[in-house]
Amino acid sequence: MRFVSDALVRQRIHGTVRLRFWGQALDSAQPATWAVAVRLVSRDGRDERATLLPLTGGDANSLGPDLVLCLAGPFTLSPAEARDGDRIMVELHSRGPARLETSDDRESWVTFSADLLFEDLRTTTLGEQRSSRRIGQCIYCKRVEGRLSREHIVPEGLNGELTLTQASCQRCGNVTSRFERDLLRNAFGAARVTLAMRTKRSHDRPKQLPLLVKRGGREIEIAIPAVEYPAILALPIFAPPAQLTGEPYASGIKLRDVSYVQLSGLPLAELHRRYGYDYTGIQIEYQPVQFARGIAKIAFGFAVLQLGLERIEDRHVVPAILGDASDIGRWVGGHRSPPLSASTGLHSITLKVEAKEIQVFVRLFAQFGAPEYHVVVGRVR
Repeated sequence: MRFVSDALVRQRIHGTVRLRFWGQALDSAQPATWAVAVRLVSRDGRDERATLLPLTGGDANSLGPDLVLCLAGPFTLSPAEARDGDRIMVELHSRGPARLETSDDRESWVTFSADLLFEDLRTTTLGEQRSSRRIGQCIYCKRVEGRLSREHIVPEGLNGELTLTQASCQRCGNVTSRFERDLLRNAFGAARVTLAMRTKRSHDRPKQLPLLVKRGGREIEIAIPAVEYPAILALPIFAPPAQLTGEPYASGIKLRDVSYVQLSGLPLAELHRRYGYDYTGIQIEYQPVQFARGIAKIAFGFAVLQLGLERIEDRHVVPAILGDASDIGRWVGGHRSPPLSASTGLHSITLKVEAKEIQVFVRLFAQFGAPEYHVVVGRVR
């Protein structure tokens, strides 16, 4: 029985492997045992690059007359350097007549302790893959002493489920929390109320929201029920990351347009008819640079979740996230092509690697057709 992984990018393979399968001896007069081997092979499987685990088994792995669930491992893999396109081959054997079976999902019976980076595009909607990773140092400044707090990759106030534990020191946490709070309050404030998104003070959630109206040349605000309020996101459309276009770049980020996405509530035209003013509208205020920093934080955290902090070098976006550099537009921008991330699920994030550059594509409120942002996070070791 054999499992062959997808093509890998150049990386160091290490860690452990576990197997889950069903086994049964077929001849009571002849003992049967199982054994496992793991190899690193070329893309076409013809050349063996390294033996990650020699054929391992023995009497302790004997199989009985009944079909039973077998949990094998963890087995420690011998470290090896993989080339672009190499694959991992796991082979499950038997000594003596035996029946070995796995589930229909070809990957469910093989689990590696370390994340492996594949050539192919990997897409996830929140909650589908690994949901948490313990870091043990600040992902921004790499400080290890002092209290380290949990980081939500997508803000908790936007119902973010993916987390990094022991991942942010107090100083860096204060910096990132400051611009996140601003975005949650201003760019996403109405959406959070009307969609009843997560909050630490649910009892303070407003039942009414302010609508901007004009009559006789005078602008005023009136309060309307939150269920009627037009929760509209004004999402910036940025130029692509300057790092990828080669265009001259100095600082800041270039705003090309704004995408308006309504999540809930009545259309503005209906509100205008209902409340009878000369003009009806809403007011949304936030800074595009702060928004881009928020997107960069999400992308960087997702890369750490998927790859591990130790496998990310030249962490391009970190100085801009912390406000130590004004080069956010070099690393963060819009995506020219149709979105790579899924249009299902509340939020969707995609990670891919090209020429060792880690690129992450972020779509907040993906199921509502929101635009996608492109972030060049750093380089993979």
